[in-house]
Parts: sequence; C-alpha cells; structure tokens
Amino acid sequence: MPAQPRQSPSKTLTMAVEYPSSGTELVCGIDIGGSGCRARLAYADIGHDGRLGAPRPFGRDLIVPHGVSADHHDGSVRALIALAHERLAARFGGRMRNIRSVCLGCAGVASLTHDREQLCADMATVFDVDCALIVPDFISAHTGALSGHAGVVAAAGTGVIALGTDYFTSWKRVDGWGYLLGDCGSGSWIGRHALHIALNTYERRPGDQSAQLLAAAQKAFGEPRTWPMQIYPQADRASILASFVPAVCACAEKDDDPAARQLLERAGAEIAATAIAALDWELPRQVSYTGGILLHCPIVRESFITRLRSCQPTIRVTAPEGTPLDGTVILANMALHGDEPHWPADCAVHHGDDGNSPCTALHSRQTQCATMRRVPAEHSSSGVLSPDCDTRAGHVADAYPASGLCADARPFNSRIRTMLEAARSAGGFSAGRCLIIHRGTTIADATVGTLAAYDDAGQPIPAHEQVAAVADTMFDLASLTKTFSAYALLSMADDGILDLDRPLGDTLPAWREGDKRMATPRHLLTHTAGLPPSWYGWREPLRHAIQRSHEKKILASPIADMREELEDDMLHTPLETAPGTRRNYSDVGFNTAMVLAERVTGEPWPALVRHYAFEPLGCHDVTFAPEISHTAATEYMPALYRGVVQGIVHDETSWALGGQCANAGLFAPAAEVARFAQVLRKGSAEPASHQLWNDELPRVLGRTVSFEENELYGASLGLQIGATHWMGAAGTASRGHTGFTGTSFQIDRDRELTIVLLTNRVHPSRTVNLVGKLRAAVADATFNWVRRQ
Repeated sequence: MPAQPRQSPSKTLTMAVEYPSSGTELVCGIDIGGSGCRARLAYADIGHDGRLGAPRPFGRDLIVPHGVSADHHDGSVRALIALAHERLAARFGGRMRNIRSVCLGCAGVASLTHDREQLCADMATVFDVDCALIVPDFISAHTGALSGHAGVVAAAGTGVIALGTDYFTSWKRVDGWGYLLGDCGSGSWIGRHALHIALNTYERRPGDQSAQLLAAAQKAFGEPRTWPMQIYPQADRASILASFVPAVCACAEKDDDPAARQLLERAGAEIAATAIAALDWELPRQVSYTGGILLHCPIVRESFITRLRSCQPTIRVTAPEGTPLDGTVILANMALHGDEPHWPADCAVHHGDDGNSPCTALHSRQTQCATMRRVPAEHSSSGVLSPDCDTRAGHVADAYPASGLCADARPFNSRIRTMLEAARSAGGFSAGRCLIIHRGTTIADATVGTLAAYDDAGQPIPAHEQVAAVADTMFDLASLTKTFSAYALLSMADDGILDLDRPLGDTLPAWREGDKRMATPRHLLTHTAGLPPSWYGWREPLRHAIQRSHEKKILASPIADMREELEDDMLHTPLETAPGTRRNYSDVGFNTAMVLAERVTGEPWPALVRHYAFEPLGCHDVTFAPEISHTAATEYMPALYRGVVQGIVHDETSWALGGQCANAGLFAPAAEVARFAQVLRKGSAEPASHQLWNDELPRVLGRTVSFEENELYGASLGLQIGATHWMGAAGTASRGHTGFTGTSFQIDRDRELTIVLLTNRVHPSRTVNLVGKLRAAVADATFNWVRRQ
C-alpha cells in the first residue's frame, strides 16, 4: 500500500502554554506563504533519544491570516515578520527573551537579491537574537518532510520542485520553473491539461475528451469563450489553473472518468521523474513528498510512489514526517547545535555582531541516516551532528560530524576513491564505502560499486541490472559485531549484572571442570580463555536438516529452533590451552559470553545488546535484520543451499544459531559504524568506553606482552591495538577491529582520527582477499595526509 501522509503534531496540539524556566532556550520558526503566516516557538534542546529531530513545541502555533504579496514581496515579508513577533510577544510576554535563534521559510526568497541579507539581519534585530536564517520554502519543506535527513523531497502544489540534499556537499534542485516552462505534474499543470481536454470535448477535436471535465469546467469558469479573459490577464493565473484540481479529482474518483484518472496518473509520473532527477548519486535513496497535490490527491500520490519504485527499486519512499513549519523550527534548533553547512546562494544567514555565534548548522543521516537518528534512518549520509558524548543516563549524541567534506581534502578524497575503485576492479569486492573523519571534519567519503554482481546461480549479473551502492548501503559487519557486543557486556558489568573476574563455572556448569574452572568473562573478551577459533557442532544437525528440506534456497537456518541445545554443545568445547596463558582469537569465546549474559539476566541476546549498546550509543540503524534490497551481498554458498547471501548473516555459526549472536550478525551503514567509533575515540563517562580502549593483555597474561609474543598487536576488552599489518605502519597507537566480510574501523586519539572501511570482499567468493592490503594502504595514505596538515 502507498505510504499515507501523517498529520503534523502541530495540527493536533491543544495543550495550554507551558512556560519555560528562565534558563530554558527557545527557537522560533516562521513559515510564510501566499495564504498566510504561521509561527511556532519550541524548546531548543536535543530530543529524548539524543537526536536533533523536531523540537518539542512550546505553546500553540501562531496563525496570521495574511499572506505574502506577490507584487510587494519584500515589504509584505517584513510586515509579516513584525506582525508575527508582535503577536508572539503578546502571547508569551517576557519569555520572548528566551529565544536564541529564528528561521524564516518563505516562497520567493530568491527574488529578494541584495535585500536578502539585510532582511535576515533586520529579523535578527526584531527578535533580538544572534542567530537568524532565511531559506526558500522548498528547503524548509525538505527539512520538515525528512526531519533534516539527507534525501530528496518533491513538493507539489501550484508548482513543482524537487530538492535533493545532504545539507553539506550536495544541493540539487530540479524544476520549479513556473507554469510556462516547467512545474510538470503540478496543480497548474493538471489544471491546464484538464482545461485542454475540456476544450477538446467542447470543440470535438481529436485527442483526449471528457464530458465530465467539460461540465466541471463550465461550472467553475462559465462558458469556454470567457476562459481566456478569466486566466490570461491575471497575475495569479497559475493559482487559477490549480484551483481546478479538486474538480479533476472528483471526476476521476466519483465519476470514474478515465481521462481525468489518466491525467492525474500522468501528473504523478511527472513528479516522480522530477524527484529521480534530484536524487544525486551521493545521496541516500530516500524520497519523501509534500504539498497539496501529493498529500490530498490519492491518485497522484499512488502513481508517484509506483513510478518511483518501478524506476528505482532501491528507493525508500516515506510519508512526510512534518510540515514546512516543522522544518523552520528544526533548522532554527539545529542552528544552535553544530557547524555551518555549505548554503546555496538563495539562503541568508545572520551570525550576530561579533561573528562568533554558534549558529547555522544543519544535520543529516545518512541515513538516513543518516543521519541524525541517527539516523536514518536510517537512515545517514555525509553530515550528522558531532558533539561530545554524554553518559548513558543522559544521551550519547550523534558522533558523525556535521561539517561535510573538507574542501582542502577533496584531492585526498579522490585518491581514496581511486584506491577503492582499483580494488573493486581487481575483484576485491562489488561494493565499498570509506569514511574518514579528522578532528570532527570529514576528509574522505567515498562509495563505489554495486550491491551484488552475481545471482543465486553464481552467474554474473548484467551491468545494467546491477544496483549501485549508496551512502546508506547496509553491510554485513561480521566480527565488527564483537565490538558492539563487548560494549554491551561491559555496560552490564558497569551495572553490576556481570562480574568480569568471576569464574564462568559459577553460572555455567560446563565450565566447572579442569582448566575451565579458572576462566572468567575477562578471558573471553580478550580471547585468552584457551578456546579454539571456531566451534563446528552445528554442522551435522544442519546437514540432516538440509537433507530433509526440499527448498532450493534456504534463508533462515533450519536448526535455529535447536539454539539452546546447540549452545549447550558449544559450552562443552574443549580448551586448547589453559586460560590466561595465550591469546587465540575465538568466536566461541564471544558466543560463550553471550550465553552467560542470557543465563544471568533471563533475557535474549538481541534485547540485551539493544538495551546496553544500540540505545545508549544512539545507533538506531544497526540491526540484525536489515532490508535485503538495501544490503550488500556476500558469499555464494551453494553447499548450504543459501545461494548468494544478501541481507542475512554470512557467518555460518551465527546463521546456524539464528543469526543473532555476539560474534557476528549485525548490519549497519558506514555512518553508524563511524558514530560508534567516534564515541570510543572521544571517550565518555562510561567505563565501557575506557575498557574498550585500554590494553588488557599485560594484566591478563601476567607479564609484559611483546609484539612477537602476541600476533604483533595488543588487545583491549574487544579491540585490537597497534595491529600495524592492517592499521598502517604509523598505527602503533591505533585501536580498531576487522570483519571477515571485508569490514573494519580504526581510531586514533593522538591524531583525532577515525577510519571506517566497509566492503563485501567475500562476494562472490572468499578466495580473493585484497581488503587487507587496502586497509593498510588507506591508513598509510591517511596518516601521510594528516602529517602534512
């Protein structure tokens, strides 16, 4: 079913005015159109989930039933600003002193030319704020519809315009040329074509005809010979044409007029084409809509969504999250919490007299997402807020920076993209994404390749049928899952639920015999418990289950319902060495820690990792169950009847147990991995962040560990330290982790550096491994760039 528009919270707000305390900051959003002016005050704070979404309204919206005048635009806008301030002051009195920023969204801003900046400064004076923004209505509509996330929004009312942006590196506007040159699919376009059909019918000419449309037009405008005089001389002729749209919809819906229906379906297709043209390759495949034509004409909306999905199967079409007024409030709120984006020429920004105001920031997830929810949303793209992290009792704010790609780093970004393309062309992977952040600024943001290059039969997919990877493509994180698992387990220890140094045998009977009696959770998290790398107790049960199955492709594990029995078998895995005597990387150890946490709490692992990791970190787009159509494929596995694995965990052990394990199973876009990495790099008040940073091997193994004795690097409770074979020659103080599918992240506090590299290097086969060399090359190139700054 097509997505239905959701009503803005502002339309249902009936609460009494809630006065803020003297220290509470407010923001003000103003939306001015041809029919009226609306204004809203809202709390200038970060939401309950640590995101900069739509701020909580403060009191009721102000409605001024006066619109902007087309023939005296500048003067009427100034008058409406003054009138809005006057009426807000009458309602809220001295609380107006709490306003810290104001944003105006208005049609026709581009026509103000030299007066735009002065108008912005005058608005700041009227409201007595240092931070003021003036943006075109299509920008505030975009921000409201996607809550400030990157993507495309098509606005269809009297005219049509589509904007694709991440607010920092990409601003792509399509159409908006007016009813004579463009506005394809708009209200004026529908009205003009409907009257043309009516005239065809009236004059009995060839072409589309409709008696219903002719009758409706005669009812609305009188005899056809009078229509030119009613339309051509009028300054608002586009609005007059658009006023006929409700009658066209009535003919299509009530009278079942095929000509009217086909016209509305054509309008939806035209708007979809406009939206697709605005979807720059750097943006997440996220599209929303706004405006009366798409919100209130179901036939147009359904055609719009259907055409989008048929032309671009990877596009996610969502109903608008808010209105243009919501957008102005979000923009005003963002202006107090970040860095200034790269504004298009038809915006105006006022920083205050001292030039040091922290105003003007927009934030978007890629995903998503981007994302401030993070994203997204989902969804995120290159541009999400990057303040310091708070404690889990409060919020961990987004850690992916808002400043966009640094202009000075563009040659470096091109070099990173070239390195990715070279590795992809050599068969290293089909999809790759690299994101590098230095001192809060994105210095590289490159995405290459396609989600899948081979089908379920192991045959190459024709190039024209392959789907491009984008900024918010989900990757199978493989063993990067262990880092999120470690964070969750350490948070549980911080809360007193787990004791890292309590013998495992106190909870797990299988660990009460022999050397196992000495093992603790600390041993499991540092890979020093003496366990082998893998456990294969799933193989025989899976083989029998496959033999009984008649499916050509098995998606979910056929033995997932045996999870408890399989876990008991895993817990009896013999040790290879005594605990605390040698480091041996082990999936079994992390899954044993997972079972321990489940047995202690009585809660399933997905719920635990969500509560103790995803939620406090603000990583809302990290998941065990991604959308398959937005996920990079991994290996071709005919022996397990899995075909080409996509959107389902690649790791066989995790898959056999149901896909939700501590060793592997998570999927995420690069922005979410960067957010997590930034939290660890910056540190926070939580012990989990510190324990994931400090080298634990000297403590666990009881001696100073040399590089030769320990695979050339150290280890924390979840991270590798100084693994120069993939962290680069200068990465002796770096921390990070790798994943078998071709994923990694690396963080360096001394250099204030985060490197995220996600690929699907096992697609279609694990036999080729160029990613190890690519990781080291990217790290070396990054260290060299940083050294030259």
